[in-house]
Amino acid sequence: MEADIDRKGTAERLAVLERRLGLEPSAAKVAERLARVESAVAALQSEASVAIGERDALVEAIQLVSEGVVVSDGHGQVIYHNELAQDWLDTGPTGTPAREALVNVLQVAAAGRQNTRSLEVLGPPRRSLTVSGVPVFGADGSPVGAVAVLED
Repeated sequence: MEADIDRKGTAERLAVLERRLGLEPSAAKVAERLARVESAVAALQSEASVAIGERDALVEAIQLVSEGVVVSDGHGQVIYHNELAQDWLDTGPTGTPAREALVNVLQVAAAGRQNTRSLEVLGPPRRSLTVSGVPVFGADGSPVGAVAVLED
């Protein structure tokens, strides 16, 4: 009796895993179903490895850009920036107006609208900053984030 309950529980858990992996639950034996799940997991691990490699290449490329680059999520919250953008993100006396401009540009861009803002930062030293933001669209055409470029 207990073995039947254990087998039923295992079969139910396996069906949940199959559905989560996008597989149709099968009436095949548990060993065959488990092999399908293992194969799907191996394929996902391979895809994740490729995605991580692509992400690392993009991060390296963004670090090489000669301007500040900031990436936000769909709410305009900063999720990544290169080293050149760090000074503008700091909240010191000269960073605050620039950060406010950056946050505003990212929020507008994350809502789907390209925009640009320019300002003078008194310093010292006195600096001019132009922040340009563009939306990033998902596969369905809706905005999923934004990228801002800071030109000093």
